[in-house]
Amino acid sequence: KLAGSGILCFVTPRNDDMSELDGVISQSKTVTFAEGAVVALDERLEMVCSGYSNITPWHSFREETEEQLLTRYEALIARLKDVRHSVFAFHVPPYGSGLDDAPELTADLRPKYAGNALVPVGSRSARKVIERYQPLLGLFGHIHECKATTRIGKTLCVNSGSMYEQGVLCGALIQIERGKIKSHILTTG
Repeated sequence: KLAGSGILCFVTPRNDDMSELDGVISQSKTVTFAEGAVVALDERLEMVCSGYSNITPWHSFREETEEQLLTRYEALIARLKDVRHSVFAFHVPPYGSGLDDAPELTADLRPKYAGNALVPVGSRSARKVIERYQPLLGLFGHIHECKATTRIGKTLCVNSGSMYEQGVLCGALIQIERGKIKSHILTTG
């Protein structure tokens, strides 16, 4: 349905995705493989993309230490023309942002406490580069149960959450005009 529609679709595999998926996405005629890329969204706005996460209890395919993530992010950001008018599309949300709250787990990967005991599990490196560079927008995922928006300095940060286990698609509609965010709303469908 995307062919000929004028709609751009960028896909970045996430921490749970095996590297074999990269080649499959790269061969698409309608979807752009965006891992490690700087992509132009319009004549002024660029987006940097990374699906890697900090270390998780599951030790999935695309996990790195905070130092490795910081190196990855800095290398991407260095390729931007105008970092203040850019989008950081990082799978893992910034640490302590309210976009990264998840249940604390025991050694056998069960919730440690009953009820609503949540702890921040995001990336300190993602937070560091957002605070340092203040991009226009930050798009995140990773923490499925944390559907929220927040600001870190001037940067609007969004985690649309996920309920794919229930067959529900979550998203965000963000309208950008003349280098500024005009509106944003989280969606569920």
